[in-house]
Amino acid sequence: MNSSLRYVFGSLVSGDFDSGSDVDVLVVSDDEHVSCPQNWSVYTKSGIRRLYEKGTLFAWHLYQDSVPVGSETRKYDFLREIGPPASYDSAPSEISELKNIVVSSLSELLDNTPSSVFEVGLIAVAVRDIAMAASIFINGKFNFSKFAPFELSQLSLDIPRPLYLTMLNCRRSTVRGETLSDNENPANELLKHRKSIIRWIDEVATKIAGTI
Repeated sequence: MNSSLRYVFGSLVSGDFDSGSDVDVLVVSDDEHVSCPQNWSVYTKSGIRRLYEKGTLFAWHLYQDSVPVGSETRKYDFLREIGPPASYDSAPSEISELKNIVVSSLSELLDNTPSSVFEVGLIAVAVRDIAMAASIFINGKFNFSKFAPFELSQLSLDIPRPLYLTMLNCRRSTVRGETLSDNENPANELLKHRKSIIRWIDEVATKIAGTI
């Protein structure tokens, strides 16, 4: 059996890939030191099994939305053949931790932090991950789209979508070391919606608490 299996996942699979998106690649190998680009995710088969046994959100992301690349991986689709991950039970604690990140970053923005682009990007990722974590309990299935915050049934995030997309661009800028112009930094506009964002997180947490 081929010792190195490859998959693509993320926005390329979910359908919201755009010109600024990265191609997310997973390598499952018998050798954890396999040579591949630095931005690829590399796991051993035993590492993947541990993720599946814990029922992590990432495990469910891979199981649901990854696509095998290459004929060998398609013949031996390890991620599907080991069966579905364990139930995802850690959503409440993870959403609580993500809320703490949002609250902390909003506080930094209110204090006029010099790293406002970084904090805005953190909020974008935290909000996205909260929606992904809650989607299985609210919509009945996982949603790993970057637009998940706007696609929760009766609990859509009440901020302008263009603002959210600019927030995601801040995250990309931070990760890639790119510089945004002043008019691309949405910190001031984001702060106008801070109470709405916190209220949304609390409503999501309350909703899923009644389903677990």
